[in-house]
Amino acid sequence: MSVSPRFPGTEPRDADLEPATGVVDHPTSPNHLEVDPSTALGDVADVSPAPSPVAETRDDEPPPPPPPKPAPAAALQALAQRGFGGLAPTERTELEDIKALKRLLQRFGRPQPTDTERKAEAVIRLLDQEVGDIDSWTDQPQFVQKALLGMMSALARHVQDEFDGSLPYVVSDALPGIFSRMTRYSRAERPGFVVGLSRQNDPEYGDSWLIDARHWFSLLEERTGPLEAEADDGTPESALAQLEDAIAEGVDDRKQLLGLVKVALEAGLSQSDRRLVAMLTPHQSLLKGALGLKTLKGALKDALRDEDDFEEAQDKGRPVPSEWPHFGMTLDKRAVIIGGDPRPAAMERIKDAFGFAEVQWEVADVRRANTIADRVRGGSIDVVLLLIRFINHRHQNVIKPACHEAGIPMIIVESGYGVDAVRRGIERIAD
Repeated sequence: MSVSPRFPGTEPRDADLEPATGVVDHPTSPNHLEVDPSTALGDVADVSPAPSPVAETRDDEPPPPPPPKPAPAAALQALAQRGFGGLAPTERTELEDIKALKRLLQRFGRPQPTDTERKAEAVIRLLDQEVGDIDSWTDQPQFVQKALLGMMSALARHVQDEFDGSLPYVVSDALPGIFSRMTRYSRAERPGFVVGLSRQNDPEYGDSWLIDARHWFSLLEERTGPLEAEADDGTPESALAQLEDAIAEGVDDRKQLLGLVKVALEAGLSQSDRRLVAMLTPHQSLLKGALGLKTLKGALKDALRDEDDFEEAQDKGRPVPSEWPHFGMTLDKRAVIIGGDPRPAAMERIKDAFGFAEVQWEVADVRRANTIADRVRGGSIDVVLLLIRFINHRHQNVIKPACHEAGIPMIIVESGYGVDAVRRGIERIAD
């Protein structure tokens, strides 16, 4: 086992760090490198070509300077993304690197169990977003890069272990790409051996991958200082957190939502920030008619199209079989979908696939939830489909008692909103 890096100050102690080159991976990991046995302690064997004959020089002439080392591929790509007129990696200050790392840790928070599909999907979406910008890590010291790979690979392995082969489709589809990008980065940048990059390895710091993830998070937090120590009022991160809390509590007032979005943008958050777009995608209708949000609306439109394309592909790939045993719950029934903005194409696919007589889609408005509860008690609704990702507990508290009184099923759709997502929700309560 390698000695874990520590971050007590601004620079790593030599004795605590693995070499940046040499044996960087375990033989069982996907990015294992073959090296000469003589380099077993971490130094790469000398693979320089044989020296060419030296041209005759005068004794008083200084020797020619050695050729410059080529930059790592990821560093070159990161530089290209910033533009050659922008800030070069060598011009970044350590304080800027620490601030960037702190923002990353704030987005993730201290690793927590992912014991529901909703939690697993949220973690994987965040990992997919961060690893999609993995080349920006080249600005960080190598021991930080290793700790980031350690934390994120451990989080992904934790999700795999929690579901043990029954991963939500959104998660299982994203994981291979996440691991592939991290493995390519490890091969290019060589930050050190990370056990989580290979499925064959066991956790390194305890009996679960969650413990490993928390270990790496704590080490990274030592470099940035405690996340709670910084006053975040008035920052883009704090404004985004307020917006996230309001949505989680079920904000359905258009003026309130627009006000929170305006606060976040005035604090410096970009209208195309992926976290902002992901939060607002299910609630685009509340932004209708708002001025000054052209970029945000365009990003939301693209995100909605991507989600619709994904759900349609899922539905085509996994149709409901004709011998499906649960059609008794759906055929000729009147269904209502609650959560997020209506998606007409998905609604039609759900109606056709399950043989519903009627399907309506209601936004997640608490006042509308009370009306729906009255309709359930009145007998005009036979099945309720709750899109749990797009609603909060208040909707369940209103709808669930009404469904119980009327004796009709309340289907919890834990991820997605297409035919395949609804089918899995029905099977969960029917089996």
